[in-house]
Amino acid sequence: RIMITAPQKQMASQIAQQNLESIWNFMPILRGELRKVQFEKDYTRLTFHNNSILDVVANSESSRGLRREGLAVEEVIHERFNEDNFNEVILPIMANNRVPACGGDDPYEKHKKITVATTAGTKQSFAFSLHEEYRDAMKNGEDAFVLGASYELATSFGLLSLDYINDLKESPNFNPISFTREYGSVWSGSSEDSLVDLETFRKARVLHKSEDKA
Repeated sequence: RIMITAPQKQMASQIAQQNLESIWNFMPILRGELRKVQFEKDYTRLTFHNNSILDVVANSESSRGLRREGLAVEEVIHERFNEDNFNEVILPIMANNRVPACGGDDPYEKHKKITVATTAGTKQSFAFSLHEEYRDAMKNGEDAFVLGASYELATSFGLLSLDYINDLKESPNFNPISFTREYGSVWSGSSEDSLVDLETFRKARVLHKSEDKA
């Protein structure tokens, strides 16, 4: 029983549906593994022939008390992602280990697997704290893996248009900091203990009245 969550349930459902359809287009035979497919505006649920389930769970109090064995999190950087609900509702849903068909816990299985996919953001964000936690766990040889990639990887495989990316990069109306986050996977910002956060500082740099002479 695997769950997908995002800042909003509708967002999670749409992301899940889009990626599932891409997988089926690439390998149609996988759709034959499913007994039932439920696609709705804010609801996605797949039921497999062996009774395994993949569904969308809201990152809210309404999900309290559910039970799942794995988690995929999308766009944790979003401003509407509720950190408290994630820690107090979503993570406790995976309190139990998966019980295999033979019964009991499999000591060789990696239980409670969590996958987090997100755009880069500020270093003051909860998303960056997760990034640092998983990165340190990977450095210490624990069961964790962190991967980041810029637009060069996607354009080299034809998944993104390099001309379009370059136009955005050279556009005077596209914030360069936003570009490095969105397309460069670069986390920006100062120390979390800084007196003024980066966004406040950036807004203060706007000249409301320009000076064109000394």
